[in-house]
Amino acid sequence: MKKIAVVGAGFSGLSLAYLLKNAGFSVEVFEKQNKIGGLIQTESDQILIESAAHAFLATQNIEKLFQDLNVSYVVGGFKSKAKWIFRQKPRRWPLTLMESMSLLNVVFRKPPAKENQNLESWIHENLNTAFADYLIGPALQGVYAAQPKDLSATLILQSLRKKSKRGLIKGSLAPLAGMSEILKKLADHLLIHLGFSGSLEQLQSKFDAVVVATSFFQAGDFLKSSAPILSARLLDLPAVSLQCATLGYVKSKKSIEGFGCLFPIKENFHSLGVLFNTDLFENRGPLQSETWILSDSSIENSSVRTGSILDRIKSDRKKLFNDDCDVTVSRQFNWPLALPLYGLKLESLLKSELISDLKVSESKSPVYLTGNYLGRIGLSKIYDQNIELTEKLKRDS
Repeated sequence: MKKIAVVGAGFSGLSLAYLLKNAGFSVEVFEKQNKIGGLIQTESDQILIESAAHAFLATQNIEKLFQDLNVSYVVGGFKSKAKWIFRQKPRRWPLTLMESMSLLNVVFRKPPAKENQNLESWIHENLNTAFADYLIGPALQGVYAAQPKDLSATLILQSLRKKSKRGLIKGSLAPLAGMSEILKKLADHLLIHLGFSGSLEQLQSKFDAVVVATSFFQAGDFLKSSAPILSARLLDLPAVSLQCATLGYVKSKKSIEGFGCLFPIKENFHSLGVLFNTDLFENRGPLQSETWILSDSSIENSSVRTGSILDRIKSDRKKLFNDDCDVTVSRQFNWPLALPLYGLKLESLLKSELISDLKVSESKSPVYLTGNYLGRIGLSKIYDQNIELTEKLKRDS
């Protein structure tokens, strides 16, 4: 068996190590922090509180992972699966009939993106301004936490075309006990070294291959001595910082139910959007629970930039529901450099020869990469990427 070191004990690293072990490799995981999970942590204070991702997009591969790990789950849409976008008021479809007609142009022509074209330019060439402002913009900020003007048209269109195989469940699913449960179940199968402060070269001297499964900026730092050009390019990538707050209420006035509501920049909210946790999943506690998400871009574009996060959210909630309810539970998380910006710099890097099919070097102990900066974002797509990387390592061995 080949010996492989996986650097990083977030979902990306743990799920890859699990797949590699099941494929017959000898695997050890090395984590800089003194805990597993990365951004994903679950807490409980009358309500279930997630620090980052709340659920997985249900796919065939994710359903099989839950089954193999014997993880009980809840399916999204407990009260309603409705998704809302705010345009003067919450709407299921925020465009007029005439604005919607331009979608036919894209459906039938499937126009490609030009090289170094941002998504806003592509939308204006093929759709109309309303699509950018009230549909695609809000939808993408819910995934990439960025606006079309800052996103690469090529990367976004490629990502949308990479479809995962659907399973039996439609929508989303989450571990019954919270997202940390699946990380703990993965960790139970693995040999993990916490508090790791060694170098890539040290790992290469002991293992037949190394996979760096960290964030892009941590990968850049880790690769400084062995791949200095790639390291510099990674460290130069723009990033998006996120803030989120999960709030619990005994009673509150809420005129809509569903998955949540997204806020177009033109509507001048502080937040990117809100998740209605108690509408999404049952058994989340006795209080009504919501998670509000903010980013650098949403704060910069708001007319009111002062006050605490809680003050900003209360202002947004007043605008959305016309409700001044009292908050019983409040837990806030701040994630600097949470996501890579899927812009033109990342497009240029992924088109370069510095990363070839997730592989960095052809040395005696080659280095591979996995993570949310390699063309796929979201836990389910990263897991698909790890399945493909496992197959590649089997072929390379």
